[in-house]
Amino acid sequence: MGALLAQSLTAWRSGFRGRGARLIVFLGLLTAVTAWLAAEFSGRQPETVALDVGFSLIRLFGALLVLFWVTELLGKDLERRTIYFVLAYPFSRNIYILSRFLAVAGLTAVAIIGLSLFALLAWWLIVHSGYHQANPVYMQGAGLPLTLALIWLDLLTIGAFTLLIAALSTTPMLAFFVGLAFAVSARSLGPILAYLASDQAADKLVQTYQPLLNAIHWLVPDLSRLDVRATVLYGLQPETGSILWSGLNVALYSLIALILAMVALQRREFN
Repeated sequence: MGALLAQSLTAWRSGFRGRGARLIVFLGLLTAVTAWLAAEFSGRQPETVALDVGFSLIRLFGALLVLFWVTELLGKDLERRTIYFVLAYPFSRNIYILSRFLAVAGLTAVAIIGLSLFALLAWWLIVHSGYHQANPVYMQGAGLPLTLALIWLDLLTIGAFTLLIAALSTTPMLAFFVGLAFAVSARSLGPILAYLASDQAADKLVQTYQPLLNAIHWLVPDLSRLDVRATVLYGLQPETGSILWSGLNVALYSLIALILAMVALQRREFN
């Protein structure tokens, strides 16, 4: 346990002291400016628009940061062969994988907090601009913490999958792009299946793509179910059972991806 904590802290410092801190600040400023401008162009619901755009950018930039950190902390070690020096210490390769995942989890939590503060800054500026919309957003209660916590779980799932790809591949950028494709597909799969199940979808479209998407659904988790921003934007309370099931589903998926990453690194030979 001591080796795991020590390695996790070392990896966390490495990710934060590199370009991580500057990226968080830069992307946070970009989030605040974009959310504020989007709200300024909104005629009736500027507060809602500002937070909606803010949540979308947190999910987007958060995914990019996770991919960047996994590539830096594991992919670059494998490419530069610096993993030889790390594995020379008296701990297993499983500890190495877990320490990288815990470091990414900690860095992701810092990123979400930082980006959300910038998004809330844009919302605060809109609130104090003098215009008050008829239906304000719901900032009381556990809606905001729940929304950010589920975004964190969403990003951890992307990180675990990308960690698996990094443990299997010899090129860091392959893990980055495969992880990016996974993030897009996992977040889009649920809305696509919902559209195909609706009355608006054409019969030919359903017959062509729904069987394929149903098969993919067994391999890719539905991360769209973790997006509960409507709790803050409109006061719509999510179903507790649905949230618990979705959270358990993606947590189990992440655990399986981590186990497979550990197995892959254990069997990998370094020449």
